[in-house]
Amino acid sequence: MRSLKLAYGALFVSLLLAGCGQTDPAIDAETDSTPNDTSTAVTPETPVAEPLAQRDEIIQAVYARADELELCDGYLQEETLDDSEVYVLSSGQYLVQFLCNLAAYQGVYEFLVYQEEGTEVTITPLPLDMFIADETGQFSRISESTIAGLPSFDPESQILTNFSKARGLGDCGAFSRYQWNGEGLELIEYREKECDSEETPFIEPQDYPQVYP
Repeated sequence: MRSLKLAYGALFVSLLLAGCGQTDPAIDAETDSTPNDTSTAVTPETPVAEPLAQRDEIIQAVYARADELELCDGYLQEETLDDSEVYVLSSGQYLVQFLCNLAAYQGVYEFLVYQEEGTEVTITPLPLDMFIADETGQFSRISESTIAGLPSFDPESQILTNFSKARGLGDCGAFSRYQWNGEGLELIEYREKECDSEETPFIEPQDYPQVYP
């Protein structure tokens, strides 16, 4: 089963990275920002702030266990670690946005929970649900650990938003949102738009055709 999921993951990431040569820098500069999240904030149990003092330690701890955790499906580049992010979820619990690889117009990421309990540390990869369409346009729900896109995590609402470009123009792809529920990142919205003529009017990713719910 894991081998099947990894195959889906490799295919998904490969398709998203395939258009690297089509990048238009002028257009990317206008479209690379993540759409604003308009959801109602969920107040976390503890004050949320970037754990600057621990960030490097946490990132290096994840990197040291990359092989053991089978991270990044072969897309891991050490030079991208400086662009990984860490966010507080609760006391002693952190969300790691681990950048595996940076392509022309988006990155490849894994998300993990770094948990401190006394002197013990556990690091747990977080699979993310998404949808993939077959040749007939029918969508199937799958779960992947490695995702491509332009993710943004809001520490206050504890919602992760991701826009996966299907090509450098940023005029098509997938838009998804995930809510931290105390155990994982739960899919709460998924939208997708096929790539068509470049002359088609631009649509904001949050307005793409809705796939879920």
